[in-house]
Amino acid sequence: MDDIYKWRFNRDKIGIFWLILDVFTWTISFYTCLNLILLTYYGHKHGIIIGYAVVMLLLLLSLIHITFSDPGSLPSPTLDEIAADPNTLKFDYCKLCKVRKPLRSHHCRSCKRCFRKLDHHCKFVNNCIGEDNQGFFITFLVYCIIGSALSCGICLYRLFYINPDECRSCGYMSKSNWIVYLVTILAVGIWIFTSILLLNQVINLVLNKTTAERIKARRAGERGHSNHYSSSKRTVGLFGKRRD
Repeated sequence: MDDIYKWRFNRDKIGIFWLILDVFTWTISFYTCLNLILLTYYGHKHGIIIGYAVVMLLLLLSLIHITFSDPGSLPSPTLDEIAADPNTLKFDYCKLCKVRKPLRSHHCRSCKRCFRKLDHHCKFVNNCIGEDNQGFFITFLVYCIIGSALSCGICLYRLFYINPDECRSCGYMSKSNWIVYLVTILAVGIWIFTSILLLNQVINLVLNKTTAERIKARRAGERGHSNHYSSSKRTVGLFGKRRD
């Protein structure tokens, strides 16, 4: 296996900012729902507590995976390849990152390199979504939808069915409603946003296109953009590397 297929981290400052904000948002949600609500008012219901903690743990691991995974980097041409094919530097060659570009590959200006079957650059995970990590991105979106729905449900139950004034042993944060309202708003926003992203990914799989290809076709006014992959290969390699 080539050394380009390793864990990587994009040092884009804007992407790092959004990634930190993403982690901070989920940390607030997890702390509020688990510590201030479940452990405070439902400490005896271990199944609910463990289930919510497992979902959030899987979400965190999925976020780490998609952030550091390689979307499908392209190797630079060797001197032997250039000598064997003088046209290497004339055709299917990216002048920005100095690599040969196969069909459906694109250059990302944030990551400053080309990736196979590049879908888009996601600021929220500080990484590109391409051929080798699209499946993991979809998994991350599913965990986000489940986690935000659970967080929203827990907060709404706390607001409408629990009277914090009846709890004498509860602290100030456990009785405060403002943080519960905040987490509810964040959870609803995350659920809507990630649901739209997941729907977009499903549409891409059905049409056998990437987001970059659909945007390019829309700008060009095309209606029948041809596919380079047959329909039987739409999901092949979705959760791993496919080398045809």
